[in-house]
Amino acid sequence: MIKRITMWRLKDLAQERSKSDNRTRLKAMLEQLPGQLSEIKHFKVALNVSADPSAADVVLIAFFADRQAYELVLNHPEFRKIMDFVEGIKDDQWFVEYEE
Repeated sequence: MIKRITMWRLKDLAQERSKSDNRTRLKAMLEQLPGQLSEIKHFKVALNVSADPSAADVVLIAFFADRQAYELVLNHPEFRKIMDFVEGIKDDQWFVEYEE
């Protein structure tokens, strides 16, 4: 199983929307993916509640059966559309990817 945890810190203002609006929009977009992609085994999106300035704004925790399923999701047009949106609103991104 491939597991990936991704965290994003968003710009205060991007695409004429506030950070709060963009993080809510990103969460909603991501949460639609499991219903569209059967390759996703587990999927959790959460918004940061900490006031600490070093915290990320959005976290995604996703599990996939194997590398092939993971690659199918990464290359799926719906996922690519969301990642294009992320590119326009993120300040920073971190991730860890591991196999279990």
